[in-house]
Amino acid sequence: MIDNSEIKKLLALSDSELRKTVSDAAIAAGADKYVTASLLSDVKKLRMMLESLTTEQMNAILDNIGASAAEEIKRRINEQRT
Repeated sequence: MIDNSEIKKLLALSDSELRKTVSDAAIAAGADKYVTASLLSDVKKLRMMLESLTTEQMNAILDNIGASAAEEIKRRINEQRT
């Protein structure tokens, strides 16, 4: 489960840090690196999406990708500075 503090950590990152963190987590969860790079080209859109998601919605997304991938994403978020 991801909580609000972890979402705030993501949003506090610079654009390049946010892109790298989300990209690394997505690839670790099994996403194609080229598709991921394409989808993350608009960081402002990514920020808006993250800001609009509730904790419940974020956790529902993570539930759909499986426990190990969700834990990898959470680990990568928590590696980041606040």
